[in-house]
Amino acid sequence: MSYKTQKRWESIGVAIVVVVLVFAAVSLLMNAFNKNDDDFEKARLTWSVGGLDAGGKYDKTETDSLTSDPEKINEGIRVVVDFDKSVQYSVAFYDESYGFVGYIDGQVTNSNINLTRAQIDAIGEGYEDAVYFRVSLVDVEEDDGYITWFEKQKLKNYITVYTCEEAAAEVETTTTTAADE
Repeated sequence: MSYKTQKRWESIGVAIVVVVLVFAAVSLLMNAFNKNDDDFEKARLTWSVGGLDAGGKYDKTETDSLTSDPEKINEGIRVVVDFDKSVQYSVAFYDESYGFVGYIDGQVTNSNINLTRAQIDAIGEGYEDAVYFRVSLVDVEEDDGYITWFEKQKLKNYITVYTCEEAAAEVETTTTTAADE
C-alpha cells in the first residue's frame, strides 16, 4: 500500500471517529436537557377529537380534543402548557375500574400543574382512588365549529404531560419485597 493510500485511510478513520464522538456528545446533551427532575418521564399520549362531559364520559364535541385512552398516574403527573392562543384544559381522574372520580377544570392558558400522588389524594373525597387520568383541551377561539385533523395535531403540541413512573416502580418493588419477607 502506498504512503498516500495509507494516509487517506487514516484520515477517513479519524473522520469517522470524530463524527461518532460528535453524535454521542449531541445525544448526551439532548438527554440532559430533556430529563425532568423528580423522575418524571414524558407520557406518550394519543389524541382524538371529542371532549368529556360533567361525568367524565366521552362527549362528541367537535371543538375539543382529548387523550384517546386514560393514562396511569403512578406517583404523580406534570402538565406543561405552551399555548399561543386561547385554549383551556382539564384533567379528569378515574379509579381502577375506569369509574370517574373527578377533575381539575378550567386551567387557564399558560398554567402548569405538578401533582404528586399525595397532592392528588388531598384534592377531595374519592381522589385517593384515582389511578388513571385523561386530559381534555378546549380551543375557545375555534370559529368554524369543529377541529380538523390539522388543528388536532397542532393542539396536542400545546401541552406535554409527564408521569412519575420510576418512583412508582420503586414503590412497587419496595412493597413486593416487604410482602415477600
